[in-house]
Amino acid sequence: MADAYSNAGVSNGSGTRPPERRRHARVRCNLPAEIRRAESPFTLQAETTDVSLGGCYVATTFPLPKDLTVDFRCWVAGTPIACKAVVRTADPGVGNGIEFLDLDELSRAILSVYLDSLREEGALAQESIIVIRPHI
Repeated sequence: MADAYSNAGVSNGSGTRPPERRRHARVRCNLPAEIRRAESPFTLQAETTDVSLGGCYVATTFPLPKDLTVDFRCWVAGTPIACKAVVRTADPGVGNGIEFLDLDELSRAILSVYLDSLREEGALAQESIIVIRPHI
């Protein structure tokens, strides 16, 4: 099920919530992705775990270093979405948080329609949950 989420509901232990830093809500979805360092002919094959119009998180066992500028590409319904990006987080054994830097208008529109459709599917799935309680 796809759903938008943020860290706004996570407590930092003191009872207060950390401020949300993202400009766009992320949607859980798995898209094939490639990440390439500017100086390297080799690409890192990865898969997104969540995506927004501003970036994504990719699962990879050997994450790239934080603040590295990369060429990023993922596929939405067979259509490539490519842009320059920067690695914002590096979690060893887990993956990287990626911020999109120069997503063109067509790619932004394709991604926006796709993410909206996932949000709608998630909302419909939540509405269709029926609780059946047996009479005892």
